Amino acid sequence: MKKTLLILMTLMLWVCPVWADEIDDALPEDTSLQIINNTRQMIQTGISQDDATQLTRTMLQNRFQARHILQAQNMLMETIQSNLPVEPVMNKAFEGMAKNKPDGLIVQAMKKTQSRYAYAYRKAQELTPDREMQNSLGLSIAQGMGAGLQEKDMEPVMTQLQTRIRQMSQNKVGELCLQTFLTARAMARLGVDPDNVSDVVCQALQNRFTAMEMQQLRSNFNSRSQQMSPNQLAKQFAQKLSQGEKPGESGSSNENNAGQSGSSQGRASESGNASENMGGSENGSDNAGSGGADGAGGSKGGGANGGAGGSGKK
Repeated sequence: MKKTLLILMTLMLWVCPVWADEIDDALPEDTSLQIINNTRQMIQTGISQDDATQLTRTMLQNRFQARHILQAQNMLMETIQSNLPVEPVMNKAFEGMAKNKPDGLIVQAMKKTQSRYAYAYRKAQELTPDREMQNSLGLSIAQGMGAGLQEKDMEPVMTQLQTRIRQMSQNKVGELCLQTFLTARAMARLGVDPDNVSDVVCQALQNRFTAMEMQQLRSNFNSRSQQMSPNQLAKQFAQKLSQGEKPGESGSSNENNAGQSGSSQGRASESGNASENMGGSENGSDNAGSGGADGAGGSKGGGANGGAGGSGKK
């Protein structure tokens, strides 16, 4: 036993100076002892040594006040201890420094990002007990909020989801929630007003959309947003949904009916009713626009349809 303790003590005496040298070498010579020790504590908390030293060194190079460096470091440690993803908060610091923002504003932006992820992951936990799905939901909610959605916009969606999932088997809940928040995120990233985003997804949930139908709605929206204002399109979608229609299906049916009607009118009269025939064609075109080509949406909306991804340093 004594021999084992002696070996462990020897190893600690041998390893610690090497570790200390690595941290010291990675930071400027005039770095304060408090910042160096805080950097070591970040590593002990679970942040990689490269990330901890790179962030600290970059903040020093950007002439951060010592108190702001310590605040940023402590915030990252709180984030990882709360089982939240640390990368988005850290990336916000690098983003601010790349834009030469004042250090105080950068710390505020980091705090705002941390709060957003805390809210998102808390809401995800309310929807499903599955840990892996919680991470996917939390990330998609937070990214949607990063695109402009606010808590007040997310709360109606949460309420509708909780009502909807009470009517579903548990194994289908997570996928519907994920597709809902991916749809909200995609619309927000296209610049749709938050109120319109919330209206569309809430109407879809009231219409008892399945996960696949929500995904099809997103594909259809992404495809058609290339042809008209995303905000105007969102209002059209919300109107159709409020009438119990599914934009990706009813439009295609109307398109066919209108086109056939226009053709019949054209055959019935070669002249004299040209304006009527043109009107039939015009209606067919309008309805074709409101109809969804899910296959076409697949390529243009592929990014939005994908799962929530991680983010790298900028």
